Amino acid sequence: MKLVCEFLLLSGLLFRSTLAFVPSCSHTRRHSIRLFESLQPLATEGDWTAFLDEEGTGLVYYFNSKTGDSLWEPPTDTFPTVVLKGSMRRRAKNKQEEYIKAIAQQELLEPKKGFFSSLLEGDEEVEASTEQPSEKKKEESDWFSFIFEERLAKQAIDSEAERKSGGFLNNIFGSRTTETTESAPVEITNNNQASTAVIEEPQPKQTSLEVKMSAFVKPHPMKMSWGGEDAVFTQGRTFGVFDGVSGAEKKDGIPLYSKTMAEIMKDRVGDSGISVNDIMKLMTDAAKTSDQTSTGATTAIVGSIGEDGFLRVLNVGDSTCIIIRDGKVVGKSKEISHYFECPYQLSADSPDRPKDGTKFNFELLPGDMILTASDGVFDNLDPDSVANLVMTGPKTLSSIAKRVVEKSRKVSLDSKAATPYSKLAQKYGDPDFKNGLGGKVDDISCVVVSYG
Repeated sequence: MKLVCEFLLLSGLLFRSTLAFVPSCSHTRRHSIRLFESLQPLATEGDWTAFLDEEGTGLVYYFNSKTGDSLWEPPTDTFPTVVLKGSMRRRAKNKQEEYIKAIAQQELLEPKKGFFSSLLEGDEEVEASTEQPSEKKKEESDWFSFIFEERLAKQAIDSEAERKSGGFLNNIFGSRTTETTESAPVEITNNNQASTAVIEEPQPKQTSLEVKMSAFVKPHPMKMSWGGEDAVFTQGRTFGVFDGVSGAEKKDGIPLYSKTMAEIMKDRVGDSGISVNDIMKLMTDAAKTSDQTSTGATTAIVGSIGEDGFLRVLNVGDSTCIIIRDGKVVGKSKEISHYFECPYQLSADSPDRPKDGTKFNFELLPGDMILTASDGVFDNLDPDSVANLVMTGPKTLSSIAKRVVEKSRKVSLDSKAATPYSKLAQKYGDPDFKNGLGGKVDDISCVVVSYG
């Protein structure tokens, strides 16, 4: 087979990927018939049969028993996919590696003679070239290195296409797949030695799980008439909580910064999961608009569940996102503040921007619950208490969100409750919390998300 394939490359069309047996050459015909009869067919369609070149390149080629034509590419779009298994697959891979090394070694040892000249020395069936030998042979060697590596890369890509489409696993050869070829670019460098095919493996297709959401907001008791300063949104696989900063200056008749941010984000995030960078860009654009059209200030936390099963969160301020699995908190975002009672915040007068926020990335499992809330919840309830509330009582998301908010409000009004906020306020010397007890009354907002 080695003699046949090498003879074909020289006597066929050297600058085409289609190679042809030469019927007029009786010596070549005898070899090709004998090898054809002894080789193991891999697939057949009409007069075409696929074989593995185990003596030369380690690649699959396609032979027409009627015309004598031989191709590196499948002859038709309907030709059956070639699948190599077990020992044959290993032999093919080893032969490919050996062939590349042979090309490299030959070029290093005999740079002036070229690859084809050494292969075909003494073969009286081949006519001497009338062109300048060194240039012609160098051209042939370079060309075959390129064609070989191009075909090797192509067959490797096709195998990835077969695996990606749910076909035979670990198959290193396959049929042509235009879509997969485009999504897995191949870089081939041809430097007069062994070429190297670098194949970027396509990512396996993800099956996204269902995401459901519900939200509940309860204004501060003194702000009930106008709805308070907290705002939330849910859209597709993305959600957010915007905690209006009560101490920020506000002007009558102008929309609140927090509510404008929520409206813009809901309008722009779309239905699919988005990356942290996308969240940051959208939040930055929304803040620029809010700077010009709104009053007040807000913290911001936005999360998105990707089709790959990862939760991605960007947090500017002191709101919190927790992941609850089997009743336990297994993940938590990080708050960010300048100092006690001064969280990072967005406003026309604030130097803080979305790029300054903390990032949180967490791989979810089916059944996980995600709860994101303003400090109106987490100033009064610790994360474990919130997780217990999620697991106790009715399981609908709306019931859970309302239950968490109502419990937070109840604790916020209890002057004898030991709360996360009271402990922190005592630490920082707040005279109203000398005994380390008491809740904090505030706007309260909560988004509950189920995954899977």
